[in-house]
Amino acid sequence: MKFLVIGKAPKAYFLSAKLQSEGHLVYLCIEQFDKYYTYDKVIFFDYSNQIDILKFIIKKEIDLVICLQNDELTYELNEFLVVNGVNVYRTQRDLIEISSNLYAQRLFLKDFNIPSLNGIFFEKEIFALNYLKQVEYPLKITAGNYDESYIVSGFLNSRKCICDLFDLQYKSLFIEEDYCGEEIYLYFINDGVSLHLIGEVYEDDLKKQIISPIPFLDSITKEKIINDIIIKIAQALNSINEYEHACIFGVKLLLKDDGVYVVRIIDNILEVHFMNIINLLDESLAKLIISSYSCSLSDDFYEVKFKNKYAITCKCPNQRNYEIDYLDSICRYFKMDNEYYINIEGSSLAWLKNYVVESLV
Repeated sequence: MKFLVIGKAPKAYFLSAKLQSEGHLVYLCIEQFDKYYTYDKVIFFDYSNQIDILKFIIKKEIDLVICLQNDELTYELNEFLVVNGVNVYRTQRDLIEISSNLYAQRLFLKDFNIPSLNGIFFEKEIFALNYLKQVEYPLKITAGNYDESYIVSGFLNSRKCICDLFDLQYKSLFIEEDYCGEEIYLYFINDGVSLHLIGEVYEDDLKKQIISPIPFLDSITKEKIINDIIIKIAQALNSINEYEHACIFGVKLLLKDDGVYVVRIIDNILEVHFMNIINLLDESLAKLIISSYSCSLSDDFYEVKFKNKYAITCKCPNQRNYEIDYLDSICRYFKMDNEYYINIEGSSLAWLKNYVVESLV
């Protein structure tokens, strides 16, 4: 197969390298070179230069274009390519709009009876402060479309947070009450008929680590979440788009004592989670994407298999030698938004069992 990946560092580089390692011919189309990354088949195009990109695709006989950016410019490029008969694996327009607009997302969850916490939008500071007198703490206060987000407890802390955010000229705040529990991320691949779990992530804020798989999420709870919540989300996404269903999407969830609630729907794998997800897959990534695009996931996969390993991603502010702490591990360094990270792929799940005992029990 011949692929053209459209995107930017680091995710587009990781995906291109992964597909190439599976034996495919992969070109990476980027607008600006990042000196931190190298790839042997990089091409440079302004994404507004649609004709030249189409000519390249025809000349190289590309089988599938995979677009990893979800901005307006790349979506217009995708539309142009689709109209001209190119196979494009991309995120649905409806999913992009839902994930990028907090208000639209809340309407979506409400319309399809998907469980979420009580929350209210406020455009004036005085009404938000009055609301603090009648809610259950802790609260999650979000400004913009997840531009700033804080979990706070008590009236004084919440009041200060609201005043500070309005002082920063945010036009509206979204306040969710009784926000206590564990935040987790689950990622899925969909084809309009069936879907499969392709990865799970837990962000340990205390240790500043991104951990996969989730150490405290048992298979029974996971299956219940998928059956009761995720399938409902996938069916809802499929119902609002008549022609296009194939996609990879994520769901951020809050696990509370009284149930599981949807916090956010994500239109792709977050960049800081990407290496965890693709490195733990024990399947051909190319076959998963092609099966999703051709609506044959259920025919090609009974379930998606994973390696019996763990993965951790964390920031490395002083270039510390992490190999000393994690023996028998594969370490990969990468840079994102001027921050340095290390991804560690461990040799077995024994480390996660120890993590549960030491940190969570």
